[in-house]
Amino acid sequence: MGRPGSPAVNAAPRPVSSSAPLDAGLTPSDVISSAAGVTPPPTPPALPGQTPGQPSALSGEAPGRLQTGTPLPTPRISTNPGLTRVVLDLPPGARYRMVPSGLGLRVELTGVSAEARSAQNVSPEVRAWRYEPSPEGVTVTLLTGTPVTARSGWRAQLVAPLAGSDRSRLAIDLSPALADLTPLTARERVVAAVPALPASGARPSWR
Repeated sequence: MGRPGSPAVNAAPRPVSSSAPLDAGLTPSDVISSAAGVTPPPTPPALPGQTPGQPSALSGEAPGRLQTGTPLPTPRISTNPGLTRVVLDLPPGARYRMVPSGLGLRVELTGVSAEARSAQNVSPEVRAWRYEPSPEGVTVTLLTGTPVTARSGWRAQLVAPLAGSDRSRLAIDLSPALADLTPLTARERVVAAVPALPASGARPSWR
């Protein structure tokens, strides 16, 4: 979601709260540009299985053969004024499904495992995150500072593994300034017709 902006640089990540320290393993593609403003970095190319031009698909799958129950590391977080990036390392075959709501973004993962854990006061855009084990995998909840919808407040992209790693990276940008401006499809524009009420000059009868 959002329009392409300036490229990401290997800037030192800026922690917002001591209760949510940044991971030392952040890579240049994990870190938001240090330039002022909330313009997100350009969208990385789509991986196999993703539709080009739709970086914020609500569901997808990491390439590779599924390895059920692989541990999910703690999310890596990078911040910039008005924008926060959360990076989840997904093993091969892991599936994700995103469910936006008024309270934040829920990411349902299958093919991974994790103990219950959480962090508070991460940034203005992410008030908290938590891991909740489920029978199928792990549910990651990102509580946001402002409401998100399917087309606003966030964008996500599955990024190819780094050299020497088999883990794809699900990079989630959160900012109230982000919006998906791509035109709606004809199906999405369909509005259910409301049947017309018959015209009548008579007043309703209340019983």
